Amino acid sequence: MKLILTVFLMVTFSMIAHGETMSERKARIINQNQAMYDYIVEHRDEIIGIEYIMLKPPRNVPAPPQSKLGHGMIRLVTSDPEAWLENPTLGFVGVSEGGDSFMRRLFKVFTGGFDVEPELDTMEHFWNLYGHETSRTLERFIIPTTPKQRDQIIQDLLDRRFEKFLPDHFSLNWNNCSRLIGLHMQNSGVVGLKSPPIIPLNWDHWLKNAMVSFYPGLPIVDREKVFEKFFNLINVNPKKYSKIENWPNSQEIMDKIVGKMTNEEIQLIAEMNTVFPKDLQSLLDIHLDEIGLLNGPEKIERVYGHINLDPDFYNLCESRDCFDNVQKQVYSIYTEEQLKKVRKDLSKRLRKLNRRVKRYSRPRKVGPRKTVRMKRKMPKRLESYLSSGRKEFLESLFQVISVPLSDS
Repeated sequence: MKLILTVFLMVTFSMIAHGETMSERKARIINQNQAMYDYIVEHRDEIIGIEYIMLKPPRNVPAPPQSKLGHGMIRLVTSDPEAWLENPTLGFVGVSEGGDSFMRRLFKVFTGGFDVEPELDTMEHFWNLYGHETSRTLERFIIPTTPKQRDQIIQDLLDRRFEKFLPDHFSLNWNNCSRLIGLHMQNSGVVGLKSPPIIPLNWDHWLKNAMVSFYPGLPIVDREKVFEKFFNLINVNPKKYSKIENWPNSQEIMDKIVGKMTNEEIQLIAEMNTVFPKDLQSLLDIHLDEIGLLNGPEKIERVYGHINLDPDFYNLCESRDCFDNVQKQVYSIYTEEQLKKVRKDLSKRLRKLNRRVKRYSRPRKVGPRKTVRMKRKMPKRLESYLSSGRKEFLESLFQVISVPLSDS
């Protein structure tokens, strides 16, 4: 019963979110999609990479129930590092005309009664929608691609070619945002060894299991950790902050956090709070004004922790120069502990893949006389994966990250 109620609330929230009916939301999405198609056409030559954006569930912050499953999107990264919030970002959503009863909506969740619509908007829109309004961390996963694969993803998007593989109806347990994004990339040439996952939060594991990408995720911001740090400094239980009636003295709060929190962290809590007393908010604004961070959009990358990456980091490298740039980027943004896990995991999976490929590359011998038979027919998915160049890239990447930067 708890599961049924949770699922119902997920659907209900999506129908009434932001004061929109489903039909109003559908109309808005269609209009915004066209504006973004125009933007992509204008900036097509500037797109240098593909990222999967995973929305994680919030911690210790009131949020809608559907956030427990996460959400996934594709971000088209442009070459201008200052324009990351304008990057086109694609997701898939289920919409309905509304007017259904409780049981009817519940039935549609599992049987596919909602129309599937692509939702194309800016990274800023989704960051505001999910990062600000529902307090969720966005995590970036780099998906290395060739220029040809990126161009195909873009062309398929502009031609609405995804409509050929889109199901007629959206359902929670099969045709959801996670699987549809995977199908879109797969149909554009980004092939993995396994089918795309149904649960958005499983994408980080799928990228490795499918031998698509082994780069650890890059969180744009972890608001919850910043808020936990803030509340611990002022001796307030972060799980109960929304119910606080008598806040500590505002000046005492400022004395405790200034010097213990970075200026960017203070700016973040000042920007995103909804429960602070007015005098505390005033003191925060005064402090930020004094250090030049009040309402400073030019500081937004530092506040949100967004890391701009070398264009080669998005490529399935083939040249030495490309791998040299990737090596520098890897050692600059990941810890040794993270890289150690990547090396171990990548090495194990490459050995397993090589054994699998070997089975299809030699004739089988059977019977007492060792009769030679024809080679086994290689599965189409494996054949497509091997022809994509991703295996060779991962083998070279393993060599690159196994060598200390100073020794390369």
